[in-house]
Amino acid sequence: MTVNNIAEKFKDEFKSLVEMELITEASLRNYSASNVHSILQYCLINAGSKCGFISIPEYKIRLSNPISKPKVDKRFENCRGKNIWSLKLDVGFLSP
Repeated sequence: MTVNNIAEKFKDEFKSLVEMELITEASLRNYSASNVHSILQYCLINAGSKCGFISIPEYKIRLSNPISKPKVDKRFENCRGKNIWSLKLDVGFLSP
């Protein structure tokens, strides 16, 4: 399965939640109070699972080579902890 397959399954999941009125225009306008982030994570997890992936929320990736914050954004030149050693994903898709 590919990213396009996950995207299509995500749209199906999202559409079904809209039809059940779990997601409404009002909830999208009031995103944080309506817990929309968690609902979208749920859609991603289900979509990945339906495509044959192990879908894990809040997945952390350890980088072998750090990302230098000052190289990415000059606002970080005078900050402590100038390197990013890991990235946190809303949902990680692992191949079984």
